[in-house]
Amino acid sequence: RIILLQQPNSGVAAARNFGIQKAQGELIAPIDADDIWYPENLEKQLQCFLQAEPSVGLVYSWSVDIDKSGLPTGEFRASRIEGEVYKTLICYNFLGNSSASLIRSDCLEKVGGYNCKLKENNAQGCEDWELYLRLAEHYQFRVVPEFLIGYRKIFSSMSCDHASMAKSHTLILQSVRQKYPEIFAVLYRLSSSSFYMYLARQSSQQAHHKSTLFWVRKALQVDGITPLFRYGLYALSIKSLFGIHIQLVVFQFLPKHPSSMPFKQWLSSKHRVVN
Repeated sequence: RIILLQQPNSGVAAARNFGIQKAQGELIAPIDADDIWYPENLEKQLQCFLQAEPSVGLVYSWSVDIDKSGLPTGEFRASRIEGEVYKTLICYNFLGNSSASLIRSDCLEKVGGYNCKLKENNAQGCEDWELYLRLAEHYQFRVVPEFLIGYRKIFSSMSCDHASMAKSHTLILQSVRQKYPEIFAVLYRLSSSSFYMYLARQSSQQAHHKSTLFWVRKALQVDGITPLFRYGLYALSIKSLFGIHIQLVVFQFLPKHPSSMPFKQWLSSKHRVVN
């Protein structure tokens, strides 16, 4: 049964919390309106939960970015990270998006749901990561290693408000660092540089060359070593400096449902993949 709930627009965190409060099930499966669950996603996530120990609070699936037509863009998230994931999650959000997760409702109740204060500080964009961090403090994560989520990238969406996302990430990281000052500072620097490089890639996809260079510079300012070992740093910089298009991999004949086989295996069979 589907129930339609409506309330005044108070931000993504408030909307999700409202839905969670009205839900009566033992599991919560968030999905944004423009994203896709491929067949069997919920079934396989539920099976994973049923086979897991009680300490597991969240199960996630792999996701692939799709365009407005539902076709893969070539970017994807395929992590095998599971178990005690807190410190790894500080470094980067390996889940990728909110539509990839299935969460126990009692775990959400314990940690308090999504953080509405980020919107109050004009810092929307990383609510999912902030919630995952609080869940990871108390519970283990498990992964379904299949591409079962289509994460739609539309340049007009909230995920393209890079300034707000950067502020959101900074506020969350500051809060975590105040809570856990004993964690090595290098993890916090790695987290910031990784996120700034992510924003640089997003800016490059929109052909915003000045913004791309801005975020690359920010990444180097907080961590002057790690970004230098990333091939993407040089590709993004050259592309933005000269305004040329660098295409590392040509994607042709893309399947509508990449969950039919591991995505990397499919790419390897079709094209040369540059790591």
